[in-house]
Amino acid sequence: MSALLLTLLAAPDTLSLTFQEALQRAYAQAPEIRLADVEIEQKGLKQLQALSEFFPKLTGQAQLMRLDEAPSFSFEPVPGYPIEMTLGDERIEIIQGGVQLPLWTFGRRLEGYALAGETIQLARLDSLEVQRNLRLNVAELYANVITLADAERLTQAAFQNASRHRRKIEDKYNEGLVSHYDLLQAKTKEAELLPELIDVQKQQATLLARLGILLNLGTDTLLVLEPNWNLPDTVQPFFSLDEILVRRPAWRQIELGQGMIERQIKIKQREALPVLVAGANYSMQRSPLTNGEWDGGWSYSLMAQVPISSGFANYAEVKRLQKEKERLSIQADALRTQIRFEIEEARAELEIAHARLGAANHKEKEAEELLSIVSKRNKEGLASDIDLLDAELGLRKARTDKVMTERDVLIAHEKWLNVTGGEQ
Repeated sequence: MSALLLTLLAAPDTLSLTFQEALQRAYAQAPEIRLADVEIEQKGLKQLQALSEFFPKLTGQAQLMRLDEAPSFSFEPVPGYPIEMTLGDERIEIIQGGVQLPLWTFGRRLEGYALAGETIQLARLDSLEVQRNLRLNVAELYANVITLADAERLTQAAFQNASRHRRKIEDKYNEGLVSHYDLLQAKTKEAELLPELIDVQKQQATLLARLGILLNLGTDTLLVLEPNWNLPDTVQPFFSLDEILVRRPAWRQIELGQGMIERQIKIKQREALPVLVAGANYSMQRSPLTNGEWDGGWSYSLMAQVPISSGFANYAEVKRLQKEKERLSIQADALRTQIRFEIEEARAELEIAHARLGAANHKEKEAEELLSIVSKRNKEGLASDIDLLDAELGLRKARTDKVMTERDVLIAHEKWLNVTGGEQ
């Protein structure tokens, strides 16, 4: 198949794409891929937030207070002779700065940081799963568009050939050399090709529009698709089920999810253990007690924070996580069975498609031989023009069927890759 010029709408802009180029453009433009990338970035920020727990926390505070009454003191240095003292400034100014750092959390910070990293891996696996489905979608559209373009070309040529035969038989009918029945047959065969041609063109236009939307092309783009892929061999490499499972993002997500649940259980269980926190504060104060002068100093602390009771919250959460792990285990068994069925189905579909392609090649050769025989007999006057037209239409149908079967092989191969986790 040669390069095909496929037009979305008449326009000056031209875009030539191979299948791989179309696939890369879809990866860059598809909304679901972009959403998956944003999710990965969000998880990266969550990991950065978890990393911040390893760094000291700095705090600062400034206060300005005004008292309702100036502080006053009364004392009796000599019994019976009290002395009263009043401080004139009613303001108190305080500036504080502090630093706190958890010294020991029994691994909770490390586990939290590791858990945040695993959520990034989970998001990346989500992105791979989206890419797998997108590749299959693009491959099916690409193969169908090219196949319909070939089918249109063959049908267009057959329609023009049938029109030529109809005119030739019409001339012979006017000369009294053929019957009216032959003329009706020629007209009928020409008329039958017209709706088939229109149907192929409409299908092609619909698929082109879908492909254009998927690739985020403008309505003024002229698209050139280059069918540069080769038909794959019927013999596919054998993979064991375990080899295929580790290449499937959905399976890896389940395995990763089970590990993440174990980590969350550890974190919850360690929340009942104490946390050692070291702190240091520096305070500066100006008040009547300091005679209106700034005075400051350091204070240090070492705290052990121990949760006394949280009711049944922690217990219930650990039990919930254990049930979630059990659910993932059941889901893993179901996915294993599903993938095994998908492998068998994809292999059978690929083998059937290759078998049909072999039969289509055989029918094409038979149609070519039949046309050669009928053409010679027509020149010798032993076969009618209708017989020749039937042979030509038979060859056109055989070639169209072959093109459709080649498409089925390509799509079946892409489904096989999708099932086995190849070319992600």
